[in-house]
Amino acid sequence: MERNLADPVPVIIAPFWQHRYTQNRGAAWGVLSGAGERFRVPFFYLVSIAAVIFIFSYYRKLRSDQRYLQFALALVLGGAIGNALDRVLRGYVIDFIDWHWFDPNWLRPALHWPTFNVADSGITVGLVMLFLDMLLAKKAAKEPAAATPRKA
Repeated sequence: MERNLADPVPVIIAPFWQHRYTQNRGAAWGVLSGAGERFRVPFFYLVSIAAVIFIFSYYRKLRSDQRYLQFALALVLGGAIGNALDRVLRGYVIDFIDWHWFDPNWLRPALHWPTFNVADSGITVGLVMLFLDMLLAKKAAKEPAAATPRKA
């Protein structure tokens, strides 16, 4: 029997995770997938190029001891390049990781996360790391100022 690429393939824990082939012509969660190709294709190429330029310029400004930020930027860069290569080679991004939570009463997905890929994971984890660094850096910068006693 021949298998259709769009059919789900259960992975490890079938009720929660499966592989499902999807062609994402938009951004995350299919945003802009309905936009015309004359707008969408150049837009995503420009966004990818701008992201790569920004990441490289930001990376060059980091000190050698800022390994956490270097790793975070590497994850975002790898994901951006991976998705950009998909767009250049195919015209769309292949998403295949499908997570969901089944409703035990109906045995159907009750909560369903949009299908994504490894590049999306790298971008997401890298951006979360950058956001956490921003929060922690602000907190660390405020603490010493508040701890120093005032001179009368």
